[in-house]
Amino acid sequence: MNARTHIILEITELTNRLFEETETGRDKANLHDLEDATSKAASRIAQILLEGMLDEFGDGYCDSRIPCKCGGKLRFVGRRELTITTICGEVHLKRAYYHCKRCGASWVPLDERLGLSGCDFSEGVVEKISYCCAELPFESASEMMERLTGIAISTKEAQILSEGIGREMGKELEIRAEVAMKDGIDSDSRPERLYVAIDGVMLQDRDGWHEVEVGSVYDTVKVTNARGEEEEVANTVTHVAVRGTPDDFTPQLCAETQVRGEEHAKEIIALGDGAFWIWNIVNSYFPEAVQIIDWYHASEHVWSLGRVLYEDDEQRCRDWVDQGLELLKEGKVEELISRLKTMEGLCDEAASERDRLVKYLEDNRNRMRYDEYLARGYHIGSGVVESACKNVVQIRHKRPGMRWSTAGAQEVLNLRVFLLNGRWDRFWRERRGKALSRNQGLALPGKAA
Repeated sequence: MNARTHIILEITELTNRLFEETETGRDKANLHDLEDATSKAASRIAQILLEGMLDEFGDGYCDSRIPCKCGGKLRFVGRRELTITTICGEVHLKRAYYHCKRCGASWVPLDERLGLSGCDFSEGVVEKISYCCAELPFESASEMMERLTGIAISTKEAQILSEGIGREMGKELEIRAEVAMKDGIDSDSRPERLYVAIDGVMLQDRDGWHEVEVGSVYDTVKVTNARGEEEEVANTVTHVAVRGTPDDFTPQLCAETQVRGEEHAKEIIALGDGAFWIWNIVNSYFPEAVQIIDWYHASEHVWSLGRVLYEDDEQRCRDWVDQGLELLKEGKVEELISRLKTMEGLCDEAASERDRLVKYLEDNRNRMRYDEYLARGYHIGSGVVESACKNVVQIRHKRPGMRWSTAGAQEVLNLRVFLLNGRWDRFWRERRGKALSRNQGLALPGKAA
């Protein structure tokens, strides 16, 4: 009896046993019982089939000696066993093992042929646990994985596997950024308007608080709102998140804007708060962009002074702030600055707060032409990137008690960026394609049927 016939008989026996057990307990069984029994049988059948197909690959034995890259010889040492956790359950392999005494290199041909990564988990398992870890803390991801798939992975294993994938994603992003800064990236996208919104969010590492620079790049589409008016709303939004310095962040942002069609965009609009590092990036790398200070951020500065001036009178505070914001929205920044400078009789705290507001307005006056922006239909709020700070970073990285290593924080950020940017599946397709390309020339003798 050959191996395939044996597998067919084993599956047939398993199927018959399932029906017999179901028939015996039919009076007491409900849908849950039938579903559970069928699921367990299906898992076992999948495991049998996978083991059978792997068995047909043989053990990877090529010859007693094989040329090594160093010029020496890889000698056959023996066969070594490996248990791999797969989506179909655990499978057991015996693989031919080669070693070169000259350079110390070792080679397991079957591992290379099957695309095994040197760990005890298949790529399918690694992909699923990485997905879970992109969304959940490592412990919760491990629990979710076992509940949904029946595959047990420890919290530490989940962390190691997912951070390893995040590291691979990071290398891909770095290569893309290098190309963007050196040669540029062409894109088929032709956006009318391309928004580049930039912000930062603080993250607690093991050595204290550090900033994560976040960028959101998006085009817009015109829709009719509930009032029957036409307005532009964000269409496709993609993100960049870097735990580092603005210099680390900039190449990643430039790469993303180029992928999104920056070169072909008719208009580029940059949105941000008053942080100098944001506008240094915009001035250096997006000099033609329309620069807009986020309306909410500007409003908060006016409110800060209003609360100091009228801390005991909420209505007077609101009236004063409304007048200031009306001037801002009408593009009358210079008039607002003039009024602030002529204010008299202020206490020290109010005078200090007034001076801060004046400096803020003077530094950003050319980014506060809100009357022009609104007339052109531009977005004047950076809500998209503020939402990204929450969805990309805070939801996953700022849960109670979390402290990150620098590398670990970035690796999980990479997972979230690929996931939220809709590039998760493409990453895995390309990863498998690269492995297949590497192994195309590797022909191993199969096992005789």
